[in-house]
Amino acid sequence: MRRSLHLKCLDKEAATKILKDQDLQIDNQWQKLIDFYQGNPTWLNIIATTINDLFSGNISELFQYDPLFLDADIKELLHQEFARLSELEKQVISHLATKTEAIAIANLLDSLQIPLSDLLNIIKSLQRCSLIEKQENNFTLLPLLKQYIISNKFII
Repeated sequence: MRRSLHLKCLDKEAATKILKDQDLQIDNQWQKLIDFYQGNPTWLNIIATTINDLFSGNISELFQYDPLFLDADIKELLHQEFARLSELEKQVISHLATKTEAIAIANLLDSLQIPLSDLLNIIKSLQRCSLIEKQENNFTLLPLLKQYIISNKFII
């Protein structure tokens, strides 16, 4: 059984402190950056370093490009996490990556044909690893992970 530390996203103050400590320019894009990188301190530190290296600390310049930038270091972390997933977990994540809205367990059951007990255990596992989010009684993939899955063509 894979064990992970469930790290909640940082609150706005703590996330902002990371960006300030990295000497990023203060602008109206801070919250967008924090939201996209889920307030994850590791990801924020990585992307802040990249913004300093490539854009002299100007966050707004990063957001001029589409799709949003997936730093190579963050990709590597996501690749390691994805590689540790079971085939059924990958199947659930791939399915969620194709959806624009959060999806209910019943819809996942219908679409994936996975036994309920297996699906519930998969959802719990993916939540513990902070790979999916619960929105009311529906589940969705983290935006950064969704972009990673789609851009790397990991759709099963």
